[in-house]
Amino acid sequence: MLAQIKNFNVLATNSDKKNALLILEKGLAAATPDVALQKIIKKNKLELNSDIIFLSKYKRIFVIGLGKAADLMAQSISSKINVNGGIIVIQQNTNSMFKNKNFEILHAGHPLPNMQSLYAAKKIIKFLRQKKNRFYNFFNIRRRFITCCIA
Repeated sequence: MLAQIKNFNVLATNSDKKNALLILEKGLAAATPDVALQKIIKKNKLELNSDIIFLSKYKRIFVIGLGKAADLMAQSISSKINVNGGIIVIQQNTNSMFKNKNFEILHAGHPLPNMQSLYAAKKIIKFLRQKKNRFYNFFNIRRRFITCCIA
């Protein structure tokens, strides 16, 4: 499990504080995008309630992600699905944790849109128009948004 609390040892000065921090760590780990996506995304397929979409029958899959957790979600998706690339838009002044040469990482204003936000929106529109494929919006978890474009 990846440590969520970076200064855990500094804060855990006694057993009660350590136990409280361990509980908090477990809660934070359970709330990560990867955990939520595990219920939906399996190896090259999506399970949406009673629907199963087998992605192996599609030639190309692209992901578009928006929001603070978009890069982590794209990383999780890419680990289970053969993704050809996409665009990820994250909050300005942050670094993406997702490194993939087939993805373009853009930044945008948060909480208020700015010129970077407009630029990112135009890039996504252009990207989608170039693909001319069938689009399938496969999840929207707690205001986090990812779209999968399959062809």
